[in-house]
Amino acid sequence: MRQLDRHRHQTRHQRVLMHAGRHPGITQRELVEHSHADKAQIARLLAQLQQQGWLTRRPDPDDGRVRRLHLSTSGRRLFAQLQALQDGIASTLLREVPAAQQHQLLALLQSARDSISDDLE
Repeated sequence: MRQLDRHRHQTRHQRVLMHAGRHPGITQRELVEHSHADKAQIARLLAQLQQQGWLTRRPDPDDGRVRRLHLSTSGRRLFAQLQALQDGIASTLLREVPAAQQHQLLALLQSARDSISDDLE
């Protein structure tokens, strides 16, 4: 059970790190809205990522109360490694699937994601 909790913990960190890597300068509020997670939970995750040296929080130039999230140098390296790992897994899973079906699958997944997003708003 402890191993499963540890895995969930790491997965949450990876998701936040990946999202911040794909959206440099995202605010903590935008991240909370995107993840539909508790604001305090996201704040703790961000503090842990910052403590590990993977993330920085910088003041917004227009509003000093707002903090913008950016990956640090080591965070960008980790992001690249995780991205390569994700790409490798996707390639392995889809290796035998024809390109037309891959496009179909992607369209269906995007439609499902959009549908869920619409329901949550």
